This record gives sequence, C-alpha cells and structure tokens, in this order.
Amino acid sequence: MKRINALQGLRALAFIFIFSSHSNIRCFSAGGPAGVSVFFILSGFLMVCSYYETNRVEFGLLSSLEFAIHKIKRLYPLHIITIFFSLWIWLYNAQTKINDFVVLDIGKKVALNLLLLQSWIPNQYVYFSLNPVSWYLSTAFFYILCFLSFYWL
Repeated sequence: MKRINALQGLRALAFIFIFSSHSNIRCFSAGGPAGVSVFFILSGFLMVCSYYETNRVEFGLLSSLEFAIHKIKRLYPLHIITIFFSLWIWLYNAQTKINDFVVLDIGKKVALNLLLLQSWIPNQYVYFSLNPVSWYLSTAFFYILCFLSFYWL
C-alpha cells in the first residue's frame, strides 16, 4: 500500500497523547483516549484503502473473509504466545489457593482471549485479563467483523 504522508503527523500526535497518558504527564493525560480513537479511525481508513487497493477482481464475502484472515494472521501467533506466557506468570505468582472456581474463571478468560472476545465483555476484570494490551486486538477484530458485515447486509 502506498504510504500516505499526510497521516504520519496525525499518527505521531496520537502516539504522543497515548504515551503521555500512560507515563502520567499531566498536560497530555486527558489525550490518551483521544489518541486511541485516532488510531482506530486511522486503522479503519487504512484497512479500507488497502482492501480496495489490492485490485481484487471480485468484491464479496469470500474475498473479504480472506482479507480479514490475512490481517488477523499477522499478529495472532504472538497473541497466543503472550496469553500462555501471561498465564504461566500468573500461576507462578498466584497468591490464592487454586480451586474449581479459580480454574473455571481462568478457563473463561483463556477462552475469551483465544477467541479475541475479551474486550466485548463490559467487565474490566475480563477486559484486561491475562495479556492486558490484547484489548486492542480484540477491538480491532470487532472492527474487522463490522467491515465483513457490510457484505452480509
């Protein structure tokens, strides 16, 4: 895909807002959510641009599904590794006694994380479970499904 230079400054500004928010720099701390929103909007825009730039002969559900799978396959293996690494760290440092309830709770979180559904549950305990930064992949997966649903309507 051709690089759109006009968007690089906007990406840099969004990054500064997000970084400042996470590092507790007071003058930009409120900009974190705005920076994340800008990244999501840019991701959606660039996804549509790259989809239509691939010179597809046919636009339809199958080609959209192939496109979505290609996008997900790039980051999903790393996501799987971080889930199990995080689970291992949690089990190693577990302060609570592991019983049936804890096993079911962890099983639910692992399943939601593997399916990239953890950010779809409005519960911060599940939302940021195991690998907290994977909420971005979960939310991006939701947007990819929204992109695909365009052809289902």
